[in-house]
Amino acid sequence: MKKTLLPVILAVAAILAVSCKHEPEEIENYSFFSVHSASEALSKEIAQKVGDTYARATDSIDINFDLQREGLSEEATALIDAEIIAVSLGEQYRNMDICDAMAAFADSSTAVYFQECNSALSVADENMLPPAYMLSQINTIEGKVFSISENVLQYVITSYFYGGGAHGYGLDTYLAFDTQSGKRLTVDDIFADKDQLKSVLAAKAKADERTYEDLEMFISDTFLMDEEGITFMYAPYDIGCYASGQIDLNISKEELKGMVRPEAEKYWE
Repeated sequence: MKKTLLPVILAVAAILAVSCKHEPEEIENYSFFSVHSASEALSKEIAQKVGDTYARATDSIDINFDLQREGLSEEATALIDAEIIAVSLGEQYRNMDICDAMAAFADSSTAVYFQECNSALSVADENMLPPAYMLSQINTIEGKVFSISENVLQYVITSYFYGGGAHGYGLDTYLAFDTQSGKRLTVDDIFADKDQLKSVLAAKAKADERTYEDLEMFISDTFLMDEEGITFMYAPYDIGCYASGQIDLNISKEELKGMVRPEAEKYWE
């Protein structure tokens, strides 16, 4: 098969194989939103030609959100939803309806994917085509309410992306929201003494053998509060190599004394 026909195969496969569903399903106090898009980018013949008889290059996008729908004001709900959309999918989708945002994100990701595949194949020697898996894109995003109390809602977004290469990239992102206002809580909202906080985190990171030796410490903007204290999450490459995975640094309630703003202590109640 000639190299010039490969982009046509990609485009036809995209048209024929994409399916998408993004209707909300009510489940107790939550609404469940889901979108799935999957397309087969290379025909079986092309996969065989590149020496990959089982795997085919695919574009797979799965997005699932559980969103709190009880116990929050309409204004707080709107602000929380918008922040979750912006963090998960991108700032450009912030003001869109959740279903429209997911569908638009999936369509955009697929369009970029096929553009990149066409570009790669258009310059490839037909006798030296890349392995099918190297032309694959896998993108999964799942959001769930982690915990909710009278004063704070904590949400976790688990994402994984593979765009060819040796490995994909996975990440857990935690968001905390004031349940009354719907505002996302930042380190500035919670801590009065960020210099002390940074020093504590630096000491804990230094004691962790997974971190870089020449680490320049910073305060992560993703954290989780619980009855034992607070945990700051650092993504791969932030303070350690990819093989170290996500690194969590825990600060106990005892260690937090003197650092937390008085008005923020309610978030541990």
